[in-house]
Amino acid sequence: AYTIGAAGAFTLTLSQSSAPADPTLEVVSGSHSITADVRTDNATTVTVAGGSTLILGAVALQGNTLAKEGAGELQINGTSEGSTGSVVVNAGTLSGEGTVGSGGGGVLVNTGATVAPGTSTGTLTVDNSYQQNAGATLAIQVEGTSASGLFDVLAVNGAAQLNGCLLYTSDAADEGL
Repeated sequence: AYTIGAAGAFTLTLSQSSAPADPTLEVVSGSHSITADVRTDNATTVTVAGGSTLILGAVALQGNTLAKEGAGELQINGTSEGSTGSVVVNAGTLSGEGTVGSGGGGVLVNTGATVAPGTSTGTLTVDNSYQQNAGATLAIQVEGTSASGLFDVLAVNGAAQLNGCLLYTSDAADEGL
């Protein structure tokens, strides 16, 4: 496991001898975090292998698309101001307590994976629209009936198109649920 972070701005440049059409970030095992804001200057693919987790702070999409691949988990836990663009979840799980897009321009598309707001219970915000296709899952955890952080929220500030499955989980037997 490792953490990449810095006070203020810094640049992490990834290069390889034969570049793919778009940049890629791949986690093959373990849990890793990038605490500094991540900015995508092109369409970007993030692949997280099964049993692995990549935790990001704010993601500035810059009008681009970030595609999530792989059976693992991608967490977005920050908000980048004025960031438009799309996050397309094709596999695995997208979770976190951050914001997809900001300034009215974030789109989250779940093509057949799982979107699970929060890091336990919490709120994942989509600053424009959410589209959930057939075969996709929205996983909501409920741990009580009070509004004090005891349940997950997918806060969509625009249109929501819901197909697929709603998965409800709870460990709140003592709450009468």
